[in-house]
Amino acid sequence: HRDPAGAGASLLSTAYTQAQYAHCYLSLLTMLRNRFGGNLAENLKRFDTQPKTGEELRVRTVRGGAVSIITATIILVLILSEFSLFFETEVVSDTKVEFITSGRMSIDFDIVFPKAPCAVLAVDYMDERGIETRDIHHHIYKRRIDSNGDEITVEKQSALGHSGNKQLQNVYDEKSKKECGSCYGAEEREGMCCNTCGEVREAYRKKGWAFAGVRNVSQCIQEGFLENIQAQKNEGCHIYGTITAHRAPGNIHIAPGTSFTQHGNHVHDLAMYAGMKFNMEHHINKLSFGPLVHDMHNPLEGETRAPPHGGNGMVQYYLKLVPTRYNHAVFGSTETHQYSATENFQPNMRGDVVPGVFFFFDFTPIMVEYTEVRRSILHFLTQVCAIIGGVYTVSTLVDTVLERAPMLFGHPQSILRK
Repeated sequence: HRDPAGAGASLLSTAYTQAQYAHCYLSLLTMLRNRFGGNLAENLKRFDTQPKTGEELRVRTVRGGAVSIITATIILVLILSEFSLFFETEVVSDTKVEFITSGRMSIDFDIVFPKAPCAVLAVDYMDERGIETRDIHHHIYKRRIDSNGDEITVEKQSALGHSGNKQLQNVYDEKSKKECGSCYGAEEREGMCCNTCGEVREAYRKKGWAFAGVRNVSQCIQEGFLENIQAQKNEGCHIYGTITAHRAPGNIHIAPGTSFTQHGNHVHDLAMYAGMKFNMEHHINKLSFGPLVHDMHNPLEGETRAPPHGGNGMVQYYLKLVPTRYNHAVFGSTETHQYSATENFQPNMRGDVVPGVFFFFDFTPIMVEYTEVRRSILHFLTQVCAIIGGVYTVSTLVDTVLERAPMLFGHPQSILRK
């Protein structure tokens, strides 16, 4: 059943509400028309925050011209400075925990021993796992120098841990080349020949035997091995080169004699140098574990050490390597290492210390990362706007102060206003 009276009341209420909305809308339009009447240009003038002064009301002064020129100069200089900074890169550093043991690293060194001959010194490398020369690439050179530091000859070390050189190995005559020299029991296979003193020493090294009977080895007698060492006793040695090895804790050492492994221990054979003393005074020109990036500095470079007791002993350096990555803005990234160093010296008083220079290194679990960051074009435009607005505001303030200063001091007419 329908209620005609109720339906009529509802319709009347709805019509009344709609009439109220229409009245409010018309009132708002009437108010806006009265407030912003006229054309669009006239309405936009109401929002002008930079009112203009007529040309006839403007006064140009010498002071204002000088301030304007100075203002323009300052703005130009600052914009040019900001423009140059826009093309420069900012380096941002960060540190994080990241222990890296994979991959390979390059070790570059350049060390001068002014009082140790090249004939007795050998460069050797070994990591914490006991890996000595397997899968190790190296280019090591020994430069004989006299007491004044002048070069005599340059020789390339044939193998890590071997003090021999090509000059000594090539002294024997043509007849010995055609013969099969004895290895004195150190042959690895039947029919193996050792035609040079260096080959005999290398065979002994691989066997883990001490090479003490140098005076009884015909190859060494023919080459004048001992005579050559005696002839170089007043010389020095400049050793430099590169070793590319696994990224693992280890050590590099430069010491007399030939090294070998015996019962799991790394041994230096000094039997042929019995009674000799070695002065391990040295100067480090270079020692790096990767390329230099950013503001890196290797702390041992340029250092000279003259140990006590005539330098006869073991100089030990303990290095902490910090993995470092430099992210270039364009050319990818570069992996390298920074390091800190501490040192110690053990004198060879009783003959129980291997003389030499030893570099023991380990890695920290902290990585330093440098990243090149370029400024954005929006940053550059913001800085330019800030320069123009700031300098213009300050110049306006200066001009106003100069204009009113004479009045404050009792001079109603400015001498600069001409």
